Amino acid sequence: MLKTITVAIMFTALSAISAHADSAFGIEYGGELPSGSEDIGDGYFFVASPPKPHTLFETYAVIHTAETGVCMISAISTKFENDKYGTKAKSAYDKLVVSLDKKYGPEGDMWETLKADALWDEADEFAMSLVKGDRNHARWFLPSADSQNEFDYVQIRIGAENSSRTYIVLDYSNKVLKENCTAVLSSADNDSL
Repeated sequence: MLKTITVAIMFTALSAISAHADSAFGIEYGGELPSGSEDIGDGYFFVASPPKPHTLFETYAVIHTAETGVCMISAISTKFENDKYGTKAKSAYDKLVVSLDKKYGPEGDMWETLKADALWDEADEFAMSLVKGDRNHARWFLPSADSQNEFDYVQIRIGAENSSRTYIVLDYSNKVLKENCTAVLSSADNDSL
């Protein structure tokens, strides 16, 4: 009898684990919209209060359809003022990269480059080089995803609003689910014609 109960408990636990969807900031990937989400159009929603906010990020958004659930999760950090060298953004970015690497593994790649013909190439023009497209400062991670409810792509990047204000963007997605989501949204547009 004890053996039967133990097997039943183990089966239930394994079923719960296999049905579990990834989450970022407590937002379940492939799941429902968090309460209080604001529709901003074209399948995009602002999430005012994610279940597990991160102290660095102030803006959260998802792409969602009723058919697919949440199919992309994004977060934008607070702005780093007076950061033309990118020192503040790079420091926060490097800390996040260490955490992401521990969680998702080093199988991704880095795209931290300055174009050979960049006009904005001085150290004090880091932010402006991002604005003008002369520089990229990003990394991505490729966690193995066995289902549409798991991330297969996590990207972190530094962006800039102007010559001295920088920020960080963190995106979570699954290629197949995102394609399905895009197809659903496109279909809705096509039906309205």
